Order: sequence, then C-alpha cells, then structure tokens
Amino acid sequence: MGGFIPSLHDQVKLGPFQIPRRDPFSDRPGLASHREREKKPSLGAIVGDLVIPDDPADSAQEPTGQAKMAEMKSVIYRVLFEGERWLGSDAGACLRALRNLGHDVMDLDINNSFPPWKSLSLRLACRLIFPLIVQEHNRNLLFLAREFKPDIFLGFKGTYILPETLLAMKNLGIALFNYYPDVSAFTHPADTLPRALQTYDCVFSTKSFLAEDLAEHGYPLRHCEFLPHGYDPEAHHPVAVEPEEKAYYGAEVTFIGSYLPGKTKLLIELKRLLPDLDLAIWGDRWHNTDAPELLPHIRGRGLLGIEYMKAICASQIMLGLLSEQQKGSSRGDQVTSRSFNIPACKAFMLHQRTDEVRQYYEEGREIECYDSAEELADKVRYYLAHPQERKAVAEAGYRRCVPAYSQENRLREIFAWHQKNSLPSPG
Repeated sequence: MGGFIPSLHDQVKLGPFQIPRRDPFSDRPGLASHREREKKPSLGAIVGDLVIPDDPADSAQEPTGQAKMAEMKSVIYRVLFEGERWLGSDAGACLRALRNLGHDVMDLDINNSFPPWKSLSLRLACRLIFPLIVQEHNRNLLFLAREFKPDIFLGFKGTYILPETLLAMKNLGIALFNYYPDVSAFTHPADTLPRALQTYDCVFSTKSFLAEDLAEHGYPLRHCEFLPHGYDPEAHHPVAVEPEEKAYYGAEVTFIGSYLPGKTKLLIELKRLLPDLDLAIWGDRWHNTDAPELLPHIRGRGLLGIEYMKAICASQIMLGLLSEQQKGSSRGDQVTSRSFNIPACKAFMLHQRTDEVRQYYEEGREIECYDSAEELADKVRYYLAHPQERKAVAEAGYRRCVPAYSQENRLREIFAWHQKNSLPSPG
C-alpha cells in the first residue's frame, strides 16, 4: 500500500469478534496426521509424494540449514491463503503453486480489501476509514476460517492481519504459517506486523537474517525457516518476442524493479562508465530520481505478467540489483525474486555478488556477478561483445533453475516442515 496509510497503533481494535466454533477434528492428536483421512474429490488434482530430484546435483547447491526433503505420505490439505492473485506477484505464484500441488485452497485477495487506488480523492477517503477496512478484512478472514475449516493458514506477508485474528484461528486448531518476502518487518504502515509474526507457528522468510533482526528488536519468533523465493512456471518462462516488441521492451541492459537510492547510484555510475549504453529501467517510483544520466532511460511503469517476460526475453543483459539495508534490518537483500525469475526465462543475469546467490548458481557458468560499478561495466562490455558466451551462460542458468527452484518446490518445504513438526491441537 502507499504511504498515505496511517499507523495502526492504538487505532485498530479487533472489536467484539465471536470466536468461531471449534473444528470438528479438534480432538485429533496432532495437525500433521489428522487429515490423512479417506481421500475424497478435491478442488484440485490429488497431490503425489513429495518430489526428490533424481540427480543429487539438482539440490546440491541449496543453502545449508534447510531441512532435507524426506519421503512422505500423500496428504491433501485444506489451505486458507491470504495474499494477492495477480499474475507475476510472488503471492499469486504461491496461490497457483498450492493448487498445482493438489491442495484444497480458499484464498482472500488483499486487493479486494485494500484496492491500489491512484486517485487522490479515493486515497484520502481510504485514509479516513482505513482502521475500519482493516477490521473488515480481519472479520472476512475469520469468517472464511470458520466456514472453510482449513488445516493450514498461509499468509503471504500478512501485513494487515492482526494478532487477535491469528489467535482466534489458532484456537480453531489451524496451523499458522507466514511466507515473508521483505527485507524488514518494520517498514510497513501496520505496526502490528512484528507482533503478528510472533503468533505464527512458523515464519518462512526469504531473508536469512529476519529472525535475528526481529529478536534484536524484541520480537522473537516461535520458529523461523529460511525459504528463498521461487519462480512461477506460469509467469516466468521463455516467450517469443516480435521485432516491434523487442524495440519497445528490450535494451542492451535492462533493470526491472522499484526505485531505491542505492540502485539509482549504481545505475548512474554505470552510465558514466558506459555513456553510450542502451539502458532500460522499468518499475515503480522512478519519478523520485532527477538524475540526468537516467531520465532518458526510465520507461516508467512496472511490468506485470506477459509484459514482464517479454522485457526479460527482449533484453541482452538483465540486471539483478538488490535492495539495500532498510529500517529495522541488519543488511540488505542477498537474493530476491529476480534471482530466480530471470534464469527461469532463459535470460542472461548479471547479479550483485552475494554468498547466497552463489549457493544457487555457479558464477561464470550459470550467472555472472559484480561487486562494483567498475566490475559491472567491464562485464557488460564483455558480454555484449560475446553473444555466444552470453547465451551459454543463460542456458546453463535456466537448466540450474528449472525446475529445481520453482515455487511448488518451495511450498513443498513448508508442508515438509509441517509434517515433521506435528503441532498439538489447542485445548
């Protein structure tokens, strides 16, 4: 949401919620086993056993510390999901992956409660009634929990979910998980978020440092597991690009992502080192820069869905720039969704060098990396002049990424954790 949203501290109260009736399965010994029930027709295909790569090399570069995927019984879960649906969003990728895995899924789209309005008058009106909107969103979530009776609630970020709502769902015997994608939990207008994250049975974070950062600020989590982003097979794959589309979307070097000062500084240095470089910048909030080196290259808007894929496939080099350290975080991004989206589109990725990204890809063979503007410029110059080497790296990166780093495989790790850590039902 935009910056017009007020703080929720001491404004939003859950109100006189009636706690929904208990799940009829609440007398079971544990959440992991109570749905290993007689299989009935589901909303999706029946999920098979968890997939273990045939080639151990497919998983050899996964970061250490993640639980090893084990063979498990075939289980269909009823999952209540909160997040966005639109094609290209990380939350939408999770929702599609849940259904592709065969689980019964009910979702609450946050954009139905919090429309991304652009009109100033509508934004001002939203500001006035925002606490009421949050209350209504939480009531809707509890209503779905009562009616759908899920085994698991999975919130993607869950910015506006109140701790009281989560406790009410926990009292129904629902396992609570959060897939948290951001660098910090302290940059959102909802200052209830850190407390809410403490309520989940486990937070799966795309940042290896989130749990430490929250504990440092007085919000220790019950459990936290590092779970990086994954690509969405429907939203991130190679696509054909017509000549006129290549001229519109493509460039020698392209960056797709939101404005941040650190990214701006690096791109300015790149243009000073390579003044004739054909550069394209797509994304939100780039109107915040007045740098003359960049203004001619800012295409303006963010790209979604098929446009996102076309811009990636139309460009010779895609940049993997990372977000810098933000309020409440000990460091900036180490990997991001682009770290997996770009190779999944079989595009050449030039990524900011971090230890984490090199755990997923071999530098120099599957991706290329840089530490400084000078190294970035040198590698841009080299790979623009060597298209066959660029293509070979892109193809190797694609083979490494697909299918190992899919969103479906990421979510399998959440279900593996759930089955391994059978949580006793309340009461």
